Amino acid sequence: MPSNTYRATMNIKSLIATSVIAATGSAMAATTDVTLKADAAGVNLTAGISKSFSKAGFFEDTYTFSSFSGMAFVNGTISSLATRQTGDIDFQSVVLNGVSFDLTKKAAGNNPDGDEFARLFDAKFGPQLTLVVKGYAGGSLAAGSAIAATYSGTVNITPVPEPQSYALLLAGLAAVGFVARRRAK
Repeated sequence: MPSNTYRATMNIKSLIATSVIAATGSAMAATTDVTLKADAAGVNLTAGISKSFSKAGFFEDTYTFSSFSGMAFVNGTISSLATRQTGDIDFQSVVLNGVSFDLTKKAAGNNPDGDEFARLFDAKFGPQLTLVVKGYAGGSLAAGSAIAATYSGTVNITPVPEPQSYALLLAGLAAVGFVARRRAK
């Protein structure tokens, strides 16, 4: 059984560790509501996201997309490119409504994982989308170190027509066929 002195020492160490993490900003979290923009045809929706960091540390960024209704096919990419540790972003996970993006890393300059890329191929989702990006900004630098790191990306949404739309389309085609047949007689 641990002694009271041991427990007090461990409590002090936990308190100090928590204070250091809070002071250095090593755990950064942000939530952002993202506005979707329609393409020129007014059919597909798209949104750009971007995040910059001035201090090294762990981060968790949440993006919410909610300005469409019904089902949709969604795809997207998020990337970061840095040849030095002061600009490096290491993605731990990129997840949209529980579906993970494919993560790839490759060397960029002297940085062995300086080119990081997250990609989601077409997946079907409902109207509420939540994207969570987790990682470490600053490569192997200590939390709180001065950096200039950025990641950015794009999310594309293609609404899926509801069954009523298909029924209306089929009824219209049937009517056109009926009229064309009557004219042929």
